[in-house]
Amino acid sequence: MSTAYVAVPFQAPAGSEVSGRLLRAYFTNLESDFVVPIVARYGLRLDEIDTNQWYSLQLYYDIDKEIYQGINGSEALVAIGKATIANMLSRSSYVDLEDYLLNGLTTLAARDFIRNVPETFGF
Repeated sequence: MSTAYVAVPFQAPAGSEVSGRLLRAYFTNLESDFVVPIVARYGLRLDEIDTNQWYSLQLYYDIDKEIYQGINGSEALVAIGKATIANMLSRSSYVDLEDYLLNGLTTLAARDFIRNVPETFGF
């Protein structure tokens, strides 16, 4: 019997990775003026992110944590979330955001953009 995965805020499962498509949302959101300087401190630049590459999910979480702790943190994370969905939809078979929210926002959908995570990992 396997043990269920228990999420810990801002702590990625060991060896987990995130698609470069999701990292691009840091640069293409409505709060990018606040977000981009934070992301730059982690050595990421929009023109260097390859949408076909995989990056450390812990790096993604570290950036999210710093953004969250900032004065505009909650608003910025909402903006990044919206940009993330747009990036995910641009490379998926879902018709629109409603279709994705109703049918795609599952553990299996997470596998399209996050890998090397426990079986029960999801949004």
